Amino acid sequence: MEGTGSYPRFNWEARDLVGEWNSFKDHVSFMFKGPLKAKTEEEKCSYLMLWVGEKGRKIFSTWTLSDEQSKLQTYYDGFKAYVQPKSNPIFARYKFHSKVQAPDETCEQFVTELKLLVKECEYGDKEDEVVRDRIVFGTKSDKVREKLIDIGKDLTLEKAIEIARVDEMSVKQLKEMNLSAEAAVHAVRHRERTNAQKTSRSCDKNKGTHAPSENRATAKKKCGRCGMKHTQDAQCPAIGKECRKCMKPNHFASMCRARTEQTHSSKRRNKVHTLDDSDSSDTEDEVQAYSLGTIGTAEMNTVDSGWFQKLEVEEKTVNFQLDTGAKCNVISEKTFKSFKGKKLEKSKVRLTSYSGHNIKTLGSTKLTCKFKKEEHEVKFYVTEMDSTAILGLEACQRLGLIQRVDTVQSSMTQEVKGDHPQLDVKGEYPDSFEGLGCLPGEVHLKVDPDVQPVVHPPRKIPVALHKKVKGELKRMEKEGVITRQEEPTILTG
Repeated sequence: MEGTGSYPRFNWEARDLVGEWNSFKDHVSFMFKGPLKAKTEEEKCSYLMLWVGEKGRKIFSTWTLSDEQSKLQTYYDGFKAYVQPKSNPIFARYKFHSKVQAPDETCEQFVTELKLLVKECEYGDKEDEVVRDRIVFGTKSDKVREKLIDIGKDLTLEKAIEIARVDEMSVKQLKEMNLSAEAAVHAVRHRERTNAQKTSRSCDKNKGTHAPSENRATAKKKCGRCGMKHTQDAQCPAIGKECRKCMKPNHFASMCRARTEQTHSSKRRNKVHTLDDSDSSDTEDEVQAYSLGTIGTAEMNTVDSGWFQKLEVEEKTVNFQLDTGAKCNVISEKTFKSFKGKKLEKSKVRLTSYSGHNIKTLGSTKLTCKFKKEEHEVKFYVTEMDSTAILGLEACQRLGLIQRVDTVQSSMTQEVKGDHPQLDVKGEYPDSFEGLGCLPGEVHLKVDPDVQPVVHPPRKIPVALHKKVKGELKRMEKEGVITRQEEPTILTG
């Protein structure tokens, strides 16, 4: 039966044969009204006998039918009569009243299942009422249950379904809004956490145990050199090592006292797009955390911004955000999968957002990036989040996308077309670049008289700038640039 899809099959081992027969019959009806519509009545009966299985054919062999009775409806009635005595309304009602909404089940699925179960309960014209009650008792939301109970006797089945659907949609929309807000991650700091720090934290859990005063020499205390807990007699691992912060001997960078002052001063200076790179490791196994200036969902991109650049990566075009505050490069899992044949390498890198949320990394990979006919192999970290592809400071410099400028020069020369030499405008007209002055003559501005004038309120000035703004206004007034006005004036524009 090519093109007919999956064919019906009756399950004679089902606990509820009546329900099983109704589902089976509906499936058969769709087959005969669809792909098998052109078949004759006799052929349809043959198909039915194939689908009912061996037990169904044994039941058919017990029937005595004439040629006139060999019709599809007669077969339907015969099988229904066989399974009908097997139905049990008490058990059907037990199944109905035991039905509760599963955590991952939608309101639509829950209501549909209830309406199917109630058909075998023989409630008659009270089906809507019992389904309504089951929605109240079986819903997974306490908030929905409270709303339905508050309505009381005026609650109908339609109203109960509507309230449950609206609440489900509101919860879903709120969840999407929260995910979008968490996806806007700004400024992730770079830090390294060592095994020594892990050991220190695990040892801190045992603060409740104290060594007796007579055994202080054997008591374990947190060392001010290495950060770990060991006895006074034990050899400190920091002895003979050089600090990577202050370059002084006999202590690790994680316990360097000079580090605190540097960190406090850097926190006052650093902006959102800066990185605090601390090497607090003198042990082998390290967990690194690289930072990004900004990272957000793909929908949040400002494609027209000048800080975006399209690059050819593995013969595919990818739009990158140039982030000079990032010390690593990031692409999403979706972007990575578009590069066929590339494999992920395990990575211990951890990304932590400015708000304290962790961004899970799936691993790292090296990709060939091409810009202006120059190719460079760049290492990228792959994240689960569908975020903007980010190119960090080092990669931007290697590809020639940015250049460090230490000085800014102002040239007042003007290149004149033709055979004329370059003119030094400032040297030629020095009086035009000193003091204040006015252009000769008067200027008349034409405006549309039909346009309604608009008065805008004055812009508020921050309190911290009041003195500076007041001083500037006095200077401009003294030099004659502006005049002081104490009373309202006629609308001028």
